[in-house]
Amino acid sequence: INEGQIMLAGSHRNAWPDETGTGGRTNRNTQFLTDAEFRRIARREDIRSVDGIVREPDGTICAVEFEHSFKTPENRKSILLRYSQALQAGYYQKVQLFSQKLEILKDARRINDNAITYLTQTNKPKTSTTWLTEDEAQKLSAALIYRTKFCDELTERFYR
Repeated sequence: INEGQIMLAGSHRNAWPDETGTGGRTNRNTQFLTDAEFRRIARREDIRSVDGIVREPDGTICAVEFEHSFKTPENRKSILLRYSQALQAGYYQKVQLFSQKLEILKDARRINDNAITYLTQTNKPKTSTTWLTEDEAQKLSAALIYRTKFCDELTERFYR
């Protein structure tokens, strides 16, 4: 069991504050899979192994990633290519990125934006095709959700 599984399970069981202003708590997701369960389903090596998969009330399948640290641009490029493959294969429709630090999410967004641009403008070795087409890049950019609202709650719940 890794930290992501614990955080995913803890956030699902304890729920997040209700955004309607009633002061209650609500589960935003109707089902979830841990990373180990997802790896049994998605055995392809070009698919990003995520911390979990959740199904939102509207039926949208979302990958959940807990970003604990800053990553290099090269790591981000590799991760983004794997997200893109998983999105194209239909494993999920969105990727929600959570972190206990707002700075980590801001950095991830900045590097991801730059990396997506790079991947659409740079050819694969020994080919004349880019790593991502414009259409793939647009779908990937639209699928990345940076959940900045929960940084403080994650810090309080799991890091104090």
